[in-house]
Amino acid sequence: MRLTSRRLLAALLALGVLLAFGGGVALVQEPAGPQSVFLPAIFRAVSPAKPTPTPLVLAVPAPPPTPPATATPTATPEPTAVVIAPAPPAATPTPTPAGVPLRTSPGALALVVGGTATFDLVLDGGSQSFDAVQVYLTFDPRLVEVVDADPARAGVQVTPGASLSDVLLNGVDNAQGRLQFAAGRSIAQPPPSGTLVIATVELRGRAEGTSPLTFEANSSAAFAGRRIPLQLVPGSVAVRAP
Repeated sequence: MRLTSRRLLAALLALGVLLAFGGGVALVQEPAGPQSVFLPAIFRAVSPAKPTPTPLVLAVPAPPPTPPATATPTATPEPTAVVIAPAPPAATPTPTPAGVPLRTSPGALALVVGGTATFDLVLDGGSQSFDAVQVYLTFDPRLVEVVDADPARAGVQVTPGASLSDVLLNGVDNAQGRLQFAAGRSIAQPPPSGTLVIATVELRGRAEGTSPLTFEANSSAAFAGRRIPLQLVPGSVAVRAP
């Protein structure tokens, strides 16, 4: 009986230790000499499952809302006044001289079929001096023809003027209706100026009608190696029945 009491005491002490360290107990059958008694026996220490830690919820205050970015106003530049200067008045173009008139005199000539009449080739030079002049004139060969001024020479010629006595070219093509004449001053002659009669032309009427007398564009004049602009003034000749 004493032995049983000691075992019981030892078991109780062991149980206390296990309880202190979180152990567990169970009832097992322990032989006790000749008698068998049920005593609380010490089980091996079984570590209970660790309790699941309760999550710690900390109330963290939400950060204050960030105020929306305020756009920095861009300073609008003050409009710069643009002063537009008025355009200067257009310069009045200086009229280009039309050139020295080259014309027929008279400008309008009349004759009868079979009859004759004369006109001059005139250069209105004014104060302009001349060294040479060449004239090309066309007419209608069906209505008029040029009368030869020098029968002693071959071909058909016109009468040279006195202003430029050095004749360089003198010829008429009555079939084509074209006159060509050129003359210059001699070395001993001073350069003429003013109204110059270049040549005199005699016409004969062939048929009724009006023929233009037209200066060609290659007609020209010159002085001291410089070309003088010409204004070509056309004429006409009217042929009527006798």
